[in-house]
Amino acid sequence: MLQRFSIILLSLLMGVSFLYAQESLEEKIPWLPVGNERYEPYGTLKAGPFRIHPFASEQVMWFDNIFLQQRYRESDFLSVTELGARADLIYDQKAFLLNLLKLKYNYYLNHSEASNFEYSYRCEGRYCLSRLLSFDGRAEYSHIVEPTEVLFAEKVERDIIDVLLGLDIKTTSDKLSFRAEVQEKNYNFSEKIYDAIDHNEFYFNGLGRYKYSEKTNFGARLGYGMLTYPEDVLNDHSYFTLGAFAEGELWTKVKYFAELGFLMQMVDVKNNPDDSEYTGPYCGISAQYIATEKWVLKAAFQRRIEYHAAVNYQVVDKLEGDFQWKIRPKIMLHLRCALELFNPSGDDPDIAAFGWRTIAGAACYYRIKDYLYAGVDYEHTRRLSHMELASYYANKFYIHITLAF
Repeated sequence: MLQRFSIILLSLLMGVSFLYAQESLEEKIPWLPVGNERYEPYGTLKAGPFRIHPFASEQVMWFDNIFLQQRYRESDFLSVTELGARADLIYDQKAFLLNLLKLKYNYYLNHSEASNFEYSYRCEGRYCLSRLLSFDGRAEYSHIVEPTEVLFAEKVERDIIDVLLGLDIKTTSDKLSFRAEVQEKNYNFSEKIYDAIDHNEFYFNGLGRYKYSEKTNFGARLGYGMLTYPEDVLNDHSYFTLGAFAEGELWTKVKYFAELGFLMQMVDVKNNPDDSEYTGPYCGISAQYIATEKWVLKAAFQRRIEYHAAVNYQVVDKLEGDFQWKIRPKIMLHLRCALELFNPSGDDPDIAAFGWRTIAGAACYYRIKDYLYAGVDYEHTRRLSHMELASYYANKFYIHITLAF
């Protein structure tokens, strides 16, 4: 997974946290992520004060373009084995601590050289010192091999460390609240050929929020970040962000979050001759429509400024949708789609000057028992650019059986 400027991720997180600000601490605990789905944690196993949620999944997948090539496409069957567990500690509605370990092995039947092992560990928590003051944070280490971002169309082994600390303060009237965050991200690519794009990013984010009414809140954000490279090939840079947002309920069943801001990038041109800098808007808007307890519709649009492996930045516009429908008490249908338009800076003829990627998927799973699920999933991905090496299309179809406690 490649880094994107923290501002957009934080925008989405703020939107989610504001939309569900009235939930209890336990209701904020996320479901277990397995494959492309999330499953309800039952928590019947205990070890001391922790609730243990083990999970396991076996997927058999047909992938018709395993190396994401426009020509000379290679197809194969995969066995994707995913194992893990999460240990949850919840203390008296004042604090929670989650520890999630995931192990994943991707075995290619006819291309064993492409088989790989991925894993991650994530620790996150929150402590409410009082009704007016709380702390939260997360620390995550991930080892990733499979291509997941629009930037790369090949398997690149990489290690990512992501640490975030946050402080929330409210006034006694609940009208005003403030949040301060610091985040550190480090990306280390395993192969020596990619040493030049190892990088580290630090970001500070300050937010203020005003409760205008029971259903509407307004806020503002000010942030500063720095991105540095250990190798003298690409340009270090820093950036400022300034934005305003609104969130709340339009109707009883529709919740929204919207942000519009300005980002100014300052590039230290000492290595790469590219001196282009981004100065312009970023934005994000998301909405959630909960028609009944049986189905939920989500939609979002965002313009973000992303890291790029060869130039100073790329602008990405992304539109996405998600629909979940509980057809029957034990049958869940999940539809997802996304469209990304990307435009790197500069005019290097060896870099795709523009392009787009679309992803569409449909999944359905059946809950056989409280902890046992079986399902099918199909996903189509298409990436198109004026450069042949930057274009491809691929289809995945797989069946899975999953245990989630």
